[in-house]
Amino acid sequence: MGDGSITVSWVEGFSGGYDQTTHIQIRSSNRNWTETNTYTIAANDPPLLRKTTITDMVGTNVLLRLFASNQLGISEMSEVWNLTIQGRHIYLLFNL
Repeated sequence: MGDGSITVSWVEGFSGGYDQTTHIQIRSSNRNWTETNTYTIAANDPPLLRKTTITDMVGTNVLLRLFASNQLGISEMSEVWNLTIQGRHIYLLFNL
């Protein structure tokens, strides 16, 4: 696919028995981190591979990271990815 989008996939980590929210954040230029997507997974849902696609990113240089949160607190941030999107589709996989 050459559409200038990013597909982000992840598997949730241990939730401690609570609903878990995954936060996907991007930052471009010298701006602050912006939350692009959040997904809440119920505590009783099986640990599946989740994914989302962020579109309309052609010609953009962004930093991307993920983290999870629930009643117990906030996870560590994922590795930060520095991406330049130039008419291509980028696939990323994270374990939270």
